Amino acid sequence: MDLDALKQAIQALPAPQRKELAIYLTHLELVDDSQYFETLRQRMNDQLDQSWIDIEEL
Repeated sequence: MDLDALKQAIQALPAPQRKELAIYLTHLELVDDSQYFETLRQRMNDQLDQSWIDIEEL
């Protein structure tokens, strides 16, 4: 199946299935990114106040 045919098939899916596919594709990208989970772990363990912003600043 070529990319254009795949895109057409995806477009024909109901919205809930497209959302599930999007989540799956994002998962595949993150699994391939060897630094993602280490970076996420470091950010979550960062307790320094200056590393965080107040939610109201967003």
